[in-house]
Amino acid sequence: MIEILVKLVDALLGGLVSKWREGKAVVSELKTLKRRVLYVGVTNNLPVELHRLRGFLIDHGLVERPGVQRFFARWLNATPVVMGAPCLNAFSREALVTLQVDLRKLRL
Repeated sequence: MIEILVKLVDALLGGLVSKWREGKAVVSELKTLKRRVLYVGVTNNLPVELHRLRGFLIDHGLVERPGVQRFFARWLNATPVVMGAPCLNAFSREALVTLQVDLRKLRL
């Protein structure tokens, strides 16, 4: 019953409710992917998690956003990330710290 009312209100508002829900779902998925990268247990698997984040940003057309574009160019174009395979020493210790800082700053 509530879903029918939501659909009716959405139709009256020209799809604003569904767009809001979609946006909320995208932000939620981004937060999940960021957590997966931040809390990866074995750093060899970091390129795999970054590859998932890369695919998500491309699939949802978010790469063109200024903050995302800088992050993408800096971290998501490395060969191990593009390949999406586990890799030894893909990033130095200093790079890992910088990656974590940049990832926490990443917003839509």
